[in-house]
Amino acid sequence: MNPFLLFSTFLLLLFAQPEPPACVIASEQCKVLYYGTNNTLNILLREGVPTKVRSTNGMVREVNSSYTLKPDFPGTAVITVEAGKKTYADTFEVAQRLPMIQLGARFDNGDAATLKELSEQTTLTAFVGCCGMLEPCIVQRFTVLRLSESDGVETVDNQGAALSEGARGLLKKAQTGDKYVFLNVLCTLPGEKYSRDYGAFEVTAQ
Repeated sequence: MNPFLLFSTFLLLLFAQPEPPACVIASEQCKVLYYGTNNTLNILLREGVPTKVRSTNGMVREVNSSYTLKPDFPGTAVITVEAGKKTYADTFEVAQRLPMIQLGARFDNGDAATLKELSEQTTLTAFVGCCGMLEPCIVQRFTVLRLSESDGVETVDNQGAALSEGARGLLKKAQTGDKYVFLNVLCTLPGEKYSRDYGAFEVTAQ
């Protein structure tokens, strides 16, 4: 290649690169923060270091130049970074986490279980994913609904995560084709003060 053309191409590529932003504020979930848990904030400045970091939703905490934010409510949070005389801001969505609810920490919504497997279940479990880890939720109550062609509809209300004697008895009556629906699953997520109803999920007897 012509040396002049090669040098011209190099200059074009060099100056065509956009200048990096003066400040980048990011979370581990990109532009999303989760309500009720500590979210790690990554703050990169082209010049200087942060002198103050604050949020319109929750208090930013700093430990050894690492920042975390635990939002107080779902919606949005505007995070502001001060560095010397300059101020930078960015807006994040604050979302509610949804728990993964399972029968016996094994069967998910829509799964099928053998009659023996159903008869052996003792608990309803709920977990929520955060920062690459699974944290357990507190299951407050739920209702077990059995739909059977031979026996019709039967229900048992259950308090807590452990299946009551009545709920376990309902599972032990399973016949092939029966559907078990777990309704009104009320649980409390880690870091949250109030319980919420997370709907229903279904397991089929096979």
